[in-house]
Amino acid sequence: MATLDPYDYLAYKWGLLDTYFGTTYTTPFQHLFGVGAYKGDNAGGIDTYKNVSKYNLQKDVYNSSFSHNHDLSVSGGTDKTKVLFAFNYMGEDGMKLNSYNRRATASFKLDQKIVDNLTFNLDVRYTDRETMGNESTTNGYGSSISGAYRFRPIAISDIKGDLSYLDDVSLGEEMYVMNDMFNPVAVIKDHENVTQKQTLRGTAGVNWNIIKGLTYRTELTLGRDYTKDQNWRGPTPFGNEENYLDGDGNPKWAGNADYRKRDSWNLRWSNTLNYEIALKDIHRINVLVGQEMTNSGGTDIRIEADKFPSNFTKDNAFAMISQYNSTSSSNLRISSGVNTPNRILSYFGRANYTLLDKYILTATFRADGSSNFSPEHRWGYFPAAALAWRVSEESFLEEADWLNDLKLRVSYGQVGNDAISADQWAQLWAKATTVINMRSTMQLCLLMIWLPNKWQTVI
Repeated sequence: MATLDPYDYLAYKWGLLDTYFGTTYTTPFQHLFGVGAYKGDNAGGIDTYKNVSKYNLQKDVYNSSFSHNHDLSVSGGTDKTKVLFAFNYMGEDGMKLNSYNRRATASFKLDQKIVDNLTFNLDVRYTDRETMGNESTTNGYGSSISGAYRFRPIAISDIKGDLSYLDDVSLGEEMYVMNDMFNPVAVIKDHENVTQKQTLRGTAGVNWNIIKGLTYRTELTLGRDYTKDQNWRGPTPFGNEENYLDGDGNPKWAGNADYRKRDSWNLRWSNTLNYEIALKDIHRINVLVGQEMTNSGGTDIRIEADKFPSNFTKDNAFAMISQYNSTSSSNLRISSGVNTPNRILSYFGRANYTLLDKYILTATFRADGSSNFSPEHRWGYFPAAALAWRVSEESFLEEADWLNDLKLRVSYGQVGNDAISADQWAQLWAKATTVINMRSTMQLCLLMIWLPNKWQTVI
């Protein structure tokens, strides 16, 4: 976004403030910039700013970005064994000041022929990722990035009015785009949001050709995720944050630490039996039956501590998070949780019948039981059927060289959705504080919520 010239900025801002807020905002605004009825020593008023160079903060907030990517792969094997190892590293300095993204990935694949009708395969992948610079928005103030193009495009040395009005509360929210204390460059340098995430996934499977046309496959997948967030807010305030700097710009407090840790796990196990037979090139039948189960869960913990001693660094704060300013209980906030496991047990089947490779009938059915619902609503049943006609195989289109494949298909079926929280039908506990004889006591209260949620079915 292009930065306005100082004159255009003042004319726009002055008109905007006058329209929406009147003299409440425009009076300190005129004092600050030496324009209008309060020129002071700035005899030229707003016209003086036509000769002032613009102060472009966006150039300081956004950098040129350097990224690099490296790949290494090794493969080999024998007639019975195939192996592949791959490694990738990606590093990227973000275009935004004080941001980056780094990722390392390693994978290993193995295909092993045990005997002629039995094979084993393994696929393992590990990812380690670290990012810094992600930020959310603060209601009414946006983000530090948006602050870069909203901040005044006039350097302090070029302001012609009374600089004491930079702290004038009458400016209201405009103070956050006028006062150098809220300069987006200083804010970004003093706020660090680092996220580290490690992911491990592994899938192992066995294929067994029992007899001609009959194949059994079992597959097991396991996954683990570990995430750590360290969000640091230094003494420089952003938006409505409390100012930790004194009148001389020295820190009264080093800042606040927000430490979060999450882990999650998931499991999937599936078994399928597939039978296929062809009769005299006229009939082809394929039948598949299977079973699948999934399970997942996780935990999380968060510790927020405010106002560390002014001589602390960010690393000191996270290493000694108990050294916050304990004079106020509100300076420490701790929360933790254990996710209710999400489990699904499924049984399914599919039958395909093909006649002359032109007429196709398909029928499927599955039954899914989800722990997201109460026992009496746990199971959902979803049938489906389809008819297809491969028109391009008909004799009357044999001469149509321009047509490769044309198939008409009509189908009808049901699918289910269980995307709700797993604890909406079970017991919920909440804390409550009661005061008896001037003494407060915290108790756990049982909240029984029994919602008649069912599978959401779509045709």
